[in-house]
This record gives sequence, structure tokens and C-alpha cells, in this order.
Amino acid sequence: MAQRLGLHPTAAATVDVAPVPIAKEPDKMHARTSRMWAALLACTALMGAASAHAGGVTTQTPGPDGPWDYAAFDAAHGRVLIARGFGVEALDVATGTLSQIAPGARVHTVRALPDGRLMITNGTAGTVVIANGATGAPEATIAVGKDPDAATFDAATGLILAMNADSGDVSLVDPAAGKEVARISVGGALEWVETDGAGRAFINVEDRAELVVLDIKGRKVLARYKLAGCEGPTAMGYVAPYRLLISACGNGHAKVLSADDGHQVADLAIGPHPDELVYDAQRGVAYIPTAGSATQGGEIAVVKVAGPHDVAVVGHIPTTRGARTIAEDPATGRLYLPTADYAITAEGKPKPVAGTFRILTVTP
Repeated sequence: MAQRLGLHPTAAATVDVAPVPIAKEPDKMHARTSRMWAALLACTALMGAASAHAGGVTTQTPGPDGPWDYAAFDAAHGRVLIARGFGVEALDVATGTLSQIAPGARVHTVRALPDGRLMITNGTAGTVVIANGATGAPEATIAVGKDPDAATFDAATGLILAMNADSGDVSLVDPAAGKEVARISVGGALEWVETDGAGRAFINVEDRAELVVLDIKGRKVLARYKLAGCEGPTAMGYVAPYRLLISACGNGHAKVLSADDGHQVADLAIGPHPDELVYDAQRGVAYIPTAGSATQGGEIAVVKVAGPHDVAVVGHIPTTRGARTIAEDPATGRLYLPTADYAITAEGKPKPVAGTFRILTVTP
């Protein structure tokens, strides 16, 4: 975290670029990251195959050096929220201005709540912070489990669900009261979470290759769906019209399961090392960014969901090697991916190249 932005907005230069893949990597701030970097950076000169999809990278907005994690779109304010090692950044999509809006310590997730405030998970401190959406000022700091990672807001219960990756449990946080109201033991390294709006939550467990179903109100595990052939499930999306779950795996698979009983609907071939995906309900499409490998560039797998048994990859959008978290502006369909260049040190460890962090804007 070599550089920090002040809390005052600064205009970031936006550079128009051709959609050409180049070697880049993000920092997930997890133990698996080092393993992935070694594979990805072993041969940075090799590019992935060209995509038949018409979309591509249109602009790159530079930002300060330092680690990052998930991205999310705040539609009410027209901005992309990016979890950074030093806090929360926001990209105003209308002006291209990038600014730090809230402090933090190894932030994994930031999302806008329905009331306009922000929920932020701090991995180092083991807290969920509720912050003012306009000023970023903390309004409540809630102690949760170890290394809270992914988190979401469940409209059915009015609770935040924070995945405590290192302690293997889920903290239920009441943002109105500013306190943790329950903690559910799940086990394993918890990753992404989705809810169905009817009282159930679905969680990827990375080190067990399983998808866990929670009864939020009942505070208990209902089922465990095995993800056969999946290594390191991370990203997930919920397709409400057909009650389908898309679970993206580190070894180049995306498993499509029934949310009701866990049976596999499809096994899709995608690139390796995804970390987040977005499902666009209006367009019926899921976008899965993958970081690539030593012999494959970064790309976004475009997945069309046409029916409960009709799910297929219909295209690939080239990005850069390493870009694997994503946010979408639902109004325009534009996609935003944080990334940077990485190099291998003399000790064989990955190190970000100074001055290379940026946010890619992709037109599908």
C-alpha cells in the first residue's frame, strides 16, 4: 500500500485504448493469490486467444498503487465502488473522477445499502463498518469474525451477511441497530454469497468445493451442494427467474446448479481464476471475468441464460491478464474491472508494478 489518496476527489486521467490484452494482475489479499501469481506471471509474453465477441476495453482510468478486491456499482450515485487495501475508492462514471471516499484496512467488500449508506468489510480489523454514503464517515463499527471477506445485504431480513473467511462463519449484522445479531458456523474458507430474497443464502466454500445453503432466519445450514470437478469456487451469481446458481471455479469451470436441490444444470468452460461475476437480469446475461494463466490472457466469459435448462457461453471479451473482479452499470451495460501489472521479485514473489493500477471500462 505504497500510496494513499486523500479524502478529496481528484480528477483521474482517462485514456482511450484499443481492446488489446496485456499482462496484468490484481491482489485478492488471500493465501491463494501467491499460488495464482506464480502461474500467471511465469510467461507474461503469451496472450490468450482472440475473442469472437464484439466487445472490448474502451478506456483505462489510472489510480493509486495498492491492493484491491471486489467492485460494485452504486446506481443511486452513478459510481463504481472499489475495495482497496487502504479504504474505499469511487469512480464517477460520468466524469471519470476517481477518489477515496472512506478509510479502511484491507477492505474486501463495499456495497451501497438501500438507505444510501455504505457497508464495508475490513479484513485486518475483523469489522463491518456502516459509513455515510456522501462523506464516507464511519457511523458504526461492528466486530465480526476473522477476516470478513464477501458480504451482501438481504432485503428479506434487513440484515448484512458477512463471510468470515478465516473463522468459517457468517456474521449477521443489523445495519439499523449497528450490531451483530447472530453468527452461523459453516466451516471452511467462505467466499462469495448470494441471497434469493426469500430467506435463503448461498455461499461458495473455496477449500471444500461446495456450495452451502443457509436459512437466514433459522440461523442454520440447510444443505451442502458438492461442486464436482470444481477447484476453488469463488465468484457466484443468482439467476432469480429460473432459481439457478452460477458458481465460478479457479480451474476454468462455471457450474450451474439448481438453487432448490443442487443438481447440476450445466458445466461451462471459462478461463481460469475468476473472483467475481455479475448477472444482468435485464439482458439475461452473466459476465465472468477471469485472470487467465501463463498461456492464456484475461477475458470475460459472456454467459447467456435463456431458460432453466438453457445456459451457455456465447462469447469471450478480451481484457488483461489479471483482471478478475467486476462491476456493471445496469443502465448502460458497461463493465468496470480493477487491475494492474505484476512482476516477479528475485525471491520469486509477485510484486505490483508501481504506477500501473487502473480501472478498465469494457463495452460488451
